Amino acid sequence: MNNYVFKDEFADNLPPDVPETRENVTEQMPRGEGCLRLVFIQGVICALVVLSCLVLRYAAPKAYASIKTAYNNAVKTDDITFEDIKTFFSGLGNFVFSDEKQTNSSVSSNIPQNESSSSIAQSEGAGGSDVKAIPITVTTSAYIITSQISSPVTSGTVTSGFGWRVHPIFKTEGFHTGIDIASKLGTPITSAFSGVVYEVGQSEAYGNYVIMKHSDTLFTFYGHCDSIKVEKSMVIRAGEIIAYMGSTGYSTGPHLHFEIRINGKSVDPAYVLKGIDGIAF
Repeated sequence: MNNYVFKDEFADNLPPDVPETRENVTEQMPRGEGCLRLVFIQGVICALVVLSCLVLRYAAPKAYASIKTAYNNAVKTDDITFEDIKTFFSGLGNFVFSDEKQTNSSVSSNIPQNESSSSIAQSEGAGGSDVKAIPITVTTSAYIITSQISSPVTSGTVTSGFGWRVHPIFKTEGFHTGIDIASKLGTPITSAFSGVVYEVGQSEAYGNYVIMKHSDTLFTFYGHCDSIKVEKSMVIRAGEIIAYMGSTGYSTGPHLHFEIRINGKSVDPAYVLKGIDGIAF
């Protein structure tokens, strides 16, 4: 038996038993303080996100364009997987820790090379990737195509021509290997000639794109598409819808980057597009 007995004076000094009721808890923290703290923290986070976007837009346009593309693609995806999230943050990290002063060279398609300085005002609806010198895969010479060309868009305005220009996003001088035709988001994009879908893909600079093969020596390229209607190896007639205009890749607004490639060399599409209904130069 425990012989220890509470001393009377110790027992008398014990605090009274006070049940912890809802009223007592409420008195310890002013009403609404927790909610106000949460709102304040969320506001600070939102402000930091907006500020970061503004800084990236002007200090690192390459990273900003990449994040914009990744975001646009993510919000259009019905089922985002872990791989999608990993790819996004991997790309973001590469841009954040890379040298932003190094500009991208022309994004090459998979067209085999053996097959395959106008400065129009660059307004909304321009972008892509320029090359720093005219390579052997580009020619400024005039050419003749015997097949009748169909307008690659139902309507639009040329915002950036074939040749030397100041890039609308990176503000660096380079050679634009096609023309940019701006119009409303979702404007139909059609095949310029009859042919076969050679490639459907996605690139960092041109976003969603389609490459059409019209003969062993004639190809056309369609970049920055919002959505693509065709699949590889499909036979397409001239004027048939192959995609819809978007702003994917490096882009300042909805437009089509259109290229004509003859014998593996990009040529100026204006030679055959000027005068066609629906396109304003």
